Amino acid sequence: MVYRETDRMRARKATVRRKILLAARDLIAQGGYRSVRMARVAECAEVATGSLYRYFHSKSDLFTQVFEMVSTHEIVVLAKAAGSGGSCRSRLEAAIRTFAENAFQRPRLAYAMMAEPVDPSVEAARLRHRRAYARVFERLLEEGIARGEFPKQDPAISAAAIVGLMAETLIGPLSKTPPASPNGGHCDEAGEALLGAILSFALRGVTGSPIDLSRTEGAGG
Repeated sequence: MVYRETDRMRARKATVRRKILLAARDLIAQGGYRSVRMARVAECAEVATGSLYRYFHSKSDLFTQVFEMVSTHEIVVLAKAAGSGGSCRSRLEAAIRTFAENAFQRPRLAYAMMAEPVDPSVEAARLRHRRAYARVFERLLEEGIARGEFPKQDPAISAAAIVGLMAETLIGPLSKTPPASPNGGHCDEAGEALLGAILSFALRGVTGSPIDLSRTEGAGG
């Protein structure tokens, strides 16, 4: 007789798997990948340590799946900001601001997602998702060019430059967050200054014009 899973069993497995992923994510947010121990993940997820390997082949597999989960969510949030109402320029600013503010809210997790050295499988996923982030900006730039809001340019190159700008400028501050401070809350004065510099540089690069953020904030399009 062939064994077949019932819908209830599949639902239960999915629930347990998500609990494990969330537990691992929260531990990474506290101290990065290096601080995570499988026994601690199991304890936080309320499962036996051996049960972890029924859902994930290895710690590397678990880390990769956590990365996929977190980054996929962030890409959806970014796309929502980029697709909100208003001009393409205001949406570009909103998307950049959303990315940076989310990073400052959970700095240890953001650093782990962006740059913390880890297994090659996570590095490969990081590269794939970086391209996905760039595609969000690329579509917005294409729209802005078509509508005459942005000058003619290669949207793929400009989008990749924006993603690189955000990542490289945020990595330093995020990496300095103490392990005991997984949640950074809202941007402090230094964070706001950095965000302003990122916005000015990105908008100036895309539009080809000097940017005065004091005149664009709150304009909404």
